Amino acid sequence: PYLTLLERKSGLIAYIGADGNIYTSDQAGNNRVAYTDDAEIPSEATGAFRYYIHPTWSRDSASLGFVGVSGQGTDSSSEVYIADVEGETTKQVFTSETELPFYLYWSPDNTNLSFLSSTAGGQSLILQSVSNGQKDPAILDTGSPYYWSWAPDGKTMIVHTGSSQSSLPEHLAFLQTDAKVVEQGLDTSPA
Repeated sequence: PYLTLLERKSGLIAYIGADGNIYTSDQAGNNRVAYTDDAEIPSEATGAFRYYIHPTWSRDSASLGFVGVSGQGTDSSSEVYIADVEGETTKQVFTSETELPFYLYWSPDNTNLSFLSSTAGGQSLILQSVSNGQKDPAILDTGSPYYWSWAPDGKTMIVHTGSSQSSLPEHLAFLQTDAKVVEQGLDTSPA
């Protein structure tokens, strides 16, 4: 009860509720907002299910990205959502029956939500990016393992794929993501 008096309010907390839905609240647990309300925990192994994972804040805390997974038995599909925190609305920006998004990362300008997804075989990872105004995500690159970081301008990424332990060649490059994706490779050979 004294938490509200002692601690400074510093924003919202995004979390997955015990029911599998996405919520936000202040740090005292007040002002709770549900961004989803249709999670379903199966009563048997082959039953229908729906749950949400990976809530990820934009840097300005105005948007929240997250993944939804649904299906029945061994059949499943996945979606990526972007929630407008102020308007308390949610928009689906990606859907797939073959790919599972598992890592979400906002650009520093809060415009693009990039994410990695894997296919059922898991041999290669797919880097995609989408904004609230885009109709479909843009596929930016593929590789495995895959690492990337946004530049402060929100239009450039540095990417690293492959390794000496993987069957795919090592690759280091800058990706320009403006109107068209342009790659500028970097030399990774030892000096």
